[in-house]
Amino acid sequence: MIDFRVQTGWIWDAEFIGYFIGKEEGLYRSRGLNVSFVEGGPLIDPEAALLRGEVDVSISIPDSVAARVAAGDDLIVVGRQYRRDPLAIIVTKDSGRSRLRDLSGASLYVPEVSRTRVQTALAANGIEATDVEYMPFETRPLALAGSGIAVAGYLTSMPDDLRREGAGEVVVIRIDSEDAPAVQNVITTTRETLTTRGDAIRAFLDMSSTGWQRNGLNPSIYPRRFRSTWFNDLDRPQDSEIRHNEQQQPFVADHLALDLEAVKSLTRIGLSHGLDHSNWIAAV
Repeated sequence: MIDFRVQTGWIWDAEFIGYFIGKEEGLYRSRGLNVSFVEGGPLIDPEAALLRGEVDVSISIPDSVAARVAAGDDLIVVGRQYRRDPLAIIVTKDSGRSRLRDLSGASLYVPEVSRTRVQTALAANGIEATDVEYMPFETRPLALAGSGIAVAGYLTSMPDDLRREGAGEVVVIRIDSEDAPAVQNVITTTRETLTTRGDAIRAFLDMSSTGWQRNGLNPSIYPRRFRSTWFNDLDRPQDSEIRHNEQQQPFVADHLALDLEAVKSLTRIGLSHGLDHSNWIAAV
């Protein structure tokens, strides 16, 4: 049995449920992998864990990986979880904001793991880093108090979280482009790990895909089943977590391995950071 460690990019919730299914239902063990997970969060740097050799793969934001590769770090993307990016900016309806270009002057609360992605998207819409006051996500006010407040998060869960906190009616501003959709939650490793543990990485991608396919058959089952284990520390009510799981289904890829559309998406992201696709993408 091969020990295989995975760093998630966020706290454990339905965003990673397909992987937990792979663990709990013996899918990874059937391919000789003893998979363990390291929990992420707003201050966790998934790529740093990879570079320190603490994990074999991370589930990362593609723009963050591209920026690290452009800076000289030895990282490579081998898969993706989401075929479309659910990351969005959420504001109150009375803010008067409805587009990315409207966010100039806002106080934007962004998880550190998502900051590069958000800055890249805003820059493409004419909003420079100095036009927005970036704030630590963990210090965000409840209920989006004030029309100048905006929060970055996945549209599959964050609007529901904010409404539950008392935000009232909110507006979801998509970051993803209809014309050029971006992948999200990329499976990332180092070139050295890919060389020495390529078979294990392929097995992880295959069995994770099976886990996600099982989840898609009935998205209400596993949030209930994992409530007292993987999701034990969540403040989110169970019905909200089920809704989160249901709403992410259109974003989940059929298989985590990179297909042509995923490579095209990553190539576009890489070009925005000055990278050729061969610098940081590997179909395994």
